[in-house]
Amino acid sequence: YAVFLAPLSFGVAHLHHGLELRMRGFGLKVIVFSICFQFTYTTLFGAFVSYIFLRTGSLLAIILIHSFCNYMGFPDFQRIPQHPYALVVGALHVSGVVGFWYFFGILTKP
Repeated sequence: YAVFLAPLSFGVAHLHHGLELRMRGFGLKVIVFSICFQFTYTTLFGAFVSYIFLRTGSLLAIILIHSFCNYMGFPDFQRIPQHPYALVVGALHVSGVVGFWYFFGILTKP
C-alpha cells in the first residue's frame, strides 16, 4: 500500500497552494484548475521518486531530485515561441526529454 499512498500523500501535501491563490484574490475556477493540475503532477512526481528510491535505495538522490525540481519549477512551455532563440530552446526541451528516457534505466541501475 505504501507504494500507492506515498505519491498520493505527496500530492495532498501540495494542496495548500490553493489557499495561497485564494489569499492573493484568484477566482474559484483558477484555484480549482491549479489545485487539480498541481495535485496531478505532484502525485506523478511522488510516484517517480518512489520508483527511483525503490530502484536505487538512495534517499540522497530523492532529496537532490526534489530540490532541483523546486528550484527549476514547472516548465513554462507557452513562453517558448516568444523566446528570441525559440528553435534552440524547443530543441533543448525535446533533447532533454529524449535524453531522460534514454538514460533513465542506465543511470538508475541498482
